[in-house]
Amino acid sequence: KQWYQRRVRGYITQPEVHSHVLFNSARADLPDAPHRAIEKLLLLILHCKSNHLMGMLIRANLLLAEAQLLLRLYQPALQTTESVLVQALGSTDILVQSTGRWLYVQCKMVNTVQDRERTLSLLEKHLKLALDGFLAHSDVTNVCDILYYMSRLYHEFDRRDDRNKCAKRYRNYKMTLSLQDPL
Repeated sequence: KQWYQRRVRGYITQPEVHSHVLFNSARADLPDAPHRAIEKLLLLILHCKSNHLMGMLIRANLLLAEAQLLLRLYQPALQTTESVLVQALGSTDILVQSTGRWLYVQCKMVNTVQDRERTLSLLEKHLKLALDGFLAHSDVTNVCDILYYMSRLYHEFDRRDDRNKCAKRYRNYKMTLSLQDPL
């Protein structure tokens, strides 16, 4: 009851602060040193489990899968993403849902070789839902990434009309992104 009252008043508990510090530190290390980020993420996952911070646990697992993808650990990345995907899709945060779908598509595409048409329909569904989530969140960078990925996916499956539509939308968003962030 005391924790609930502090939470309502706007206080953040010490375990929450510690988890945010670990998460932001791991996210900062991810592009340059994914192995260092994995160490921090494993500590964060242990911390979140011991303090029952389920929302941060989902985000940490998704970031762990992203780090595994960067290190070309495709099968573990798929397993990590699949283990947390249901919780990510049940989250109220649209960004967490979209990130979960986006990582799932990336992992699935790398790991799947057979049954191409079924794979395409599954990936297409998740990509469109992830795209809608990133559009609702106004995350133009991830929208561009997904549109580019979709156009490459359609090109691989010889669906030229869909590829051209995605490529055109990608160019429009890329132009919008360059106008928002001039050098």
